[in-house]
Amino acid sequence: MSKIREYFTFTRSERNGILVLLFIIIILLVSLQIMPYFFIRTQIDYSSFEKEVDRFISSIQNQDSGEADVENRYNSINKTEYFSFNPNTVTEAQLLKLGISKKVVKIWINFRSKGGKFREAEDVKKIWGLEDSVYQKLASYLIISKSNSDKDDWEKTQKTWSNNSGEKYANTSKNDNSVDLNSADSAAFCSLPGIGPGFSKRIIKYRNSLGGYIAKEQLLEVYGFTTEMYAKIELLVYIESISTTKININKAEFKQFIRHPYFTKEMINKILEYRRIQNKISNIQDLVKDKMLTKEEADKIAPYIEY
Repeated sequence: MSKIREYFTFTRSERNGILVLLFIIIILLVSLQIMPYFFIRTQIDYSSFEKEVDRFISSIQNQDSGEADVENRYNSINKTEYFSFNPNTVTEAQLLKLGISKKVVKIWINFRSKGGKFREAEDVKKIWGLEDSVYQKLASYLIISKSNSDKDDWEKTQKTWSNNSGEKYANTSKNDNSVDLNSADSAAFCSLPGIGPGFSKRIIKYRNSLGGYIAKEQLLEVYGFTTEMYAKIELLVYIESISTTKININKAEFKQFIRHPYFTKEMINKILEYRRIQNKISNIQDLVKDKMLTKEEADKIAPYIEY
């Protein structure tokens, strides 16, 4: 017992030390409780930083999908304005004022520069990339003068674009100096007039995003590519064979669809919802028949999908 008692027996100096230690502990505990009242917490505003991040992500997405920021700025400054016009004589600036995307305007002007003419109002619907909703807004403003001149055959001009089934595409002529759009490397594209390393990379990047070119006119969808540039190289490029990388419309998920420049978020959501209800999509035209996609949208994506 005496040994045990020794552990609980303290000298006067030891007791004083214990009291001082307890006092210090109490002071520290009290300090921790009252300290927040003496310091004002400042809340950092990250909103400006988050906006910068959002803008950066948005710019990357626009570049990957080939959407020109120039067009967005134009549309934000210039409001859509409707007026009567002749599709055979309307200018590029007027088409932009009508709310038509810059990409479609380039294709429109290029079609006319190749000798194409619009014989009827409905011929405008066949312009590559022109959405049906946009055409419906323009239809009442279209004015086409009838003449006795030779009528151009739309299908002849369209032969290097898609046919109605969206499955067959015509190859273009080639010569010894021509470049195959689907197999050429950066050096080959740089050999073309007006095409430097920058545009060479963009052409290849867009080719990879598409899964392969099916028509020369798709070059006009490359970011920054102008009709003037296209006119210089039109006869120097060709497509040896059509062999696109396809997306399985019955198995692909949202992230796989969205990587392709022709699929919008709205289109993807409709496809996924339709697939969920029907279990399987057997034909792209079923989506058109059930008004999930427009005919123009279906024809555009048809070469890039499989079942």
